[in-house]
Amino acid sequence: MKGSHPQQQLVERRDRGVIRHASESYGVSLEGVPLTVSLPDSGNAEIVVLAAIHGDEPETAVAVSEALRCISRGDLQAAVILCGNPDGMLRGTRGNGRGVDLNRNFPTSNLVTLELEDASLYTLKDRHVPILIDLMTGRIELEA
Repeated sequence: MKGSHPQQQLVERRDRGVIRHASESYGVSLEGVPLTVSLPDSGNAEIVVLAAIHGDEPETAVAVSEALRCISRGDLQAAVILCGNPDGMLRGTRGNGRGVDLNRNFPTSNLVTLELEDASLYTLKDRHVPILIDLMTGRIELEA
């Protein structure tokens, strides 16, 4: 079957205490918190899953953390951002450190108007990641 993937085994519940997937920084927040993405072992992905773009809605980060801990190392197929708004998450506020609602600020054709956290997402295009899935709103094309 075209596009099918082999059956994946979930990590046993007793072993889900840590995220086993390597992550790397794709930028920093307004307040200097590293913005990190977990990538498949190949380093490339077709989809980005973005959680916690609103700092006062941590449920998506919790759900995505659980999902990452369930997926065996080597089986990750999407790029995953556990927290797109760390400054807001640390404060429990919807907006970033400047009070900007990142979900309402992204995307735009004028990168100058983007907040640092949103503009940093565009660096993922270098990894050939054409689609972003925001768990709040659905799909957003990264490529123009």
